[in-house]
Amino acid sequence: MVPARNKVLSALGLVVLVLAAAVSLSNCKAKQAAPENETMGPDRLTVEAVQAVMGKAGVRQSGVFDVSASENEYFVVYHFSTREVQDLDDDIGIEMAPKIKELYAKFKSLDRVIFDVDVWREGLDPEWISYCHFLMTRQVYDKTAWTSVLDKEFFKVVLDLNYNEMMGAPK
Repeated sequence: MVPARNKVLSALGLVVLVLAAAVSLSNCKAKQAAPENETMGPDRLTVEAVQAVMGKAGVRQSGVFDVSASENEYFVVYHFSTREVQDLDDDIGIEMAPKIKELYAKFKSLDRVIFDVDVWREGLDPEWISYCHFLMTRQVYDKTAWTSVLDKEFFKVVLDLNYNEMMGAPK
């Protein structure tokens, strides 16, 4: 009777050992990082992460409204709240330049980001309307003397600046 009991216990011990090994192996595989997209880097941006740096958009409050990603770049919708439209480019530069600098400083692998800047236009439907969009890259960030990039200089350093025809380009 004792040998049969030992066989059952041995078999049970072997099953437990195999299950423990399988669980351990699956945990190891789950912890392995997914292959990193060379352009996007390991720092995957989320709306919350960008809002923590650039502010969260609210009702008539400047900040990040949305963040999405394609295969090799991010797209950030930034709501810029102002009542004045005369010096819009200057005001956008003053507000966004330090925030973009901080974003690239915090996310070291960040490269291509297209920023869509929406402005509040009371009475229009929708009230937030795209003013312009531009591209920022790690190379531009690295080459820029950020201490002097404000107002009129900001849109001179970004790439692929395009204005919404409905809003009109500044004069």
